[in-house]
Amino acid sequence: MKMKLLLIFLILGVVLSTSCKKDAAKTTQQTITTTQLNDVSTKTTQVFSNIEGLMMRVLTVAADSGVDITQPATPPSSKKGFSNLKSAQGSGNWYGPDANGWYIKTYTSYGYTYTEKMRCQDTVLTYIIEFEYNGGDASYSNTTETQFTKYTKNKQVLWMGYTDWKVHAFGDNNISDCEWKFDFTDWDPKTGAGVYNWYWSATSLGGDPVPYHRFLNIIATANGKSFLDNTTGLSVKVTWYDDGGVEVGEFAYETDWAPVEMPENPCSH
Repeated sequence: MKMKLLLIFLILGVVLSTSCKKDAAKTTQQTITTTQLNDVSTKTTQVFSNIEGLMMRVLTVAADSGVDITQPATPPSSKKGFSNLKSAQGSGNWYGPDANGWYIKTYTSYGYTYTEKMRCQDTVLTYIIEFEYNGGDASYSNTTETQFTKYTKNKQVLWMGYTDWKVHAFGDNNISDCEWKFDFTDWDPKTGAGVYNWYWSATSLGGDPVPYHRFLNIIATANGKSFLDNTTGLSVKVTWYDDGGVEVGEFAYETDWAPVEMPENPCSH
C-alpha cells in the first residue's frame, strides 16, 4: 500500500512539474509588435546593402591598383530585383508567430510575390525576404536571409551573423543559380570594424559550375579618421582565394565607412 501511494505521488509530481514548465514557457514568450517587425524589415536590408558595398569596393580598389581579383558571377536580374525591393510598398499585414516561431508577411508588387519572415531564437534574430516571379517566359526567385545577434566584448557592443543571398532563374539568363554569402564577427556597425568573409558559387545554364567556396576574407580596423560627411576611416586588409580555397594573394588599403543603423533587436537578451 505504501509503495502504491509513493508511486501515485511520484506520478503527480511529474505531471505538476511538466504543467508548470509549460505554463512558465507560455508566460515568458515574447510578443513582437508590428512596429518592431517593420523596423527589422527596413533596417536589415541596409545591413546587407552596406556589407555588400564594402565587398564590391574591394574589387574596385583592387582593379584600380592593378591587382587582379576575378570578378564573381553576378546573380541574374539582380539589378532589376533589388530596384524593386527598395521601392516596393506592400500593404499586407504581419501574421504569427506560427508553430515554428515565424512572423510572416506576404504581398505583391511590380509583378513579384514578396514574402517576409522574421523569427527570434534566444538572442538570435533571423530575417528573410524572398521575391519570385513565375510566367510563361521565365521563372525567378531571389532570397536573402540575414541573421545576427548582439553581444558585448571588452565593454564594447558588437555583432555577429551573416547575410546569405540566393538567386535561381530559368529563362533568358546566362547564370541559372548563384549564391553570395557574407558573414561577419566582432562587427561594429558604427565604424565598420570587424572580420568579414565572402563566399560564392554559381551554375550557368550551359554547365561549368563554380563550387561554393570562400572568395574573400577582410579584416577591417577603425583608424580614427573622421570625415565631413559623417563617415569614419577604415584600414582594410584583404585576402582572396581561388575556387579550391587556396590563398592567392593579399593587399591593404584605407577607405571610409558610413555608420549602419541597426534595428532594435526584439529577441531576448
